[in-house]
Amino acid sequence: MKIQCSTCCLVLSLALLACDKSSGSDAPAPSASAVVAPSAPPSGTPATAPSAQVAEKPRGPGKGGIDAILFRAARDLTLTDAQKTQIDGLESKLRDRDTGPRDAMKTLLSDLATQVRAGKVDASKLSPDETAIDAATKAMIDKQATALAGLHDAIDAGQRKALADAVTTNTAAREARAKAHEGDGGDWTARRLDRLTSDLGLDAGQQKLALGFLMKQPSPPALREEMSKQMAAVLMAFQTDTFDASKALAPMLKTSHDAVDRQIAFTGQLLGVLKPEQRERFATSTIRPVGKGGPGETWSDDDDGHGGGGGGGGGGQ
Repeated sequence: MKIQCSTCCLVLSLALLACDKSSGSDAPAPSASAVVAPSAPPSGTPATAPSAQVAEKPRGPGKGGIDAILFRAARDLTLTDAQKTQIDGLESKLRDRDTGPRDAMKTLLSDLATQVRAGKVDASKLSPDETAIDAATKAMIDKQATALAGLHDAIDAGQRKALADAVTTNTAAREARAKAHEGDGGDWTARRLDRLTSDLGLDAGQQKLALGFLMKQPSPPALREEMSKQMAAVLMAFQTDTFDASKALAPMLKTSHDAVDRQIAFTGQLLGVLKPEQRERFATSTIRPVGKGGPGETWSDDDDGHGGGGGGGGGGQ
């Protein structure tokens, strides 16, 4: 059973989902607890230091993050040497990925799991955790906005239009592939219900109730459509002479917040129909690593983190 971020997330808006990706890799970054120190070499065997290439490889903007999408498109433009230098400098400031949203989401999920074990979800007691997630997400979005504002100013009007057109074309192609693979919202609901039934051992009555909860959640196609609208709005604003990056990215903070609200609400609804012996399994799944999905998880089974989060899903980051 998948139980964001992530993040995460949306919690997975484009902004939040990007915070836990390494440049050039679709795998979520490991949490601190998952990092295993290399074992010592056998006695008499000289230790070999990691190569400089491996040790110094920087972590860049998440592959699916809006910052990475626009910077990647910018690199395909015909740029002057001065523009290349300026854009490289802007992108270098995004190399160290923000872990704040992911860490804040982990705290919320841990507290949510505690409530599940106690048999009752109290959203009011999770309010401080949500505030922390909002603050961390806003800080990340502000960082992205600063970079995108710099990118806007580094290129001319014709280049901005070319960049926007390229991103629009690539996004449409990816959407078409996702729709062809994923099916409609009904397919998603059926898959999630099957997973819940298998992992929590739902009986017929519980399945009927869970189905009702899931049908109220936005499907991956619906979430992607909403994010496509957000992307289109950003690209339209990017082409203007007076691009306000902070204003353009602001809706993504609400997307993230709403996803967390749905996560909490769905968890409370499902908990209400579970038997005491099913709670521990539900609680354990709630605190799985952020970005691994959730009980009402809204990504497709093989989504690489580019789609939407929320809808009761885990905190994709």
